[in-house]
Amino acid sequence: MEKEKGNDDGIPDQENSLDFSEHFNQLELLETHGHLIPTGTQSLWVGNSDEDEEQDDKNEEWYQLQEKKMEKDPSRLLLWAAEKNR
Repeated sequence: MEKEKGNDDGIPDQENSLDFSEHFNQLELLETHGHLIPTGTQSLWVGNSDEDEEQDDKNEEWYQLQEKKMEKDPSRLLLWAAEKNR
């Protein structure tokens, strides 16, 4: 195992310690250094964005028809309704 760097008496050096003082204020740090934090970046997720566009094309009648077809299988209907936010 690696030992923490420290003095000969086993006490860690203050310079190498990553502990924050009791008075450390994250909000103050954010206000003073917030410009260094990247915001508004584009997601790298390559999910099914086409699926959302297809949903918009379907009208209310189509949804009712699908629900009617699944009436006999309530668990499937419930899952489908949850996926479609219905």
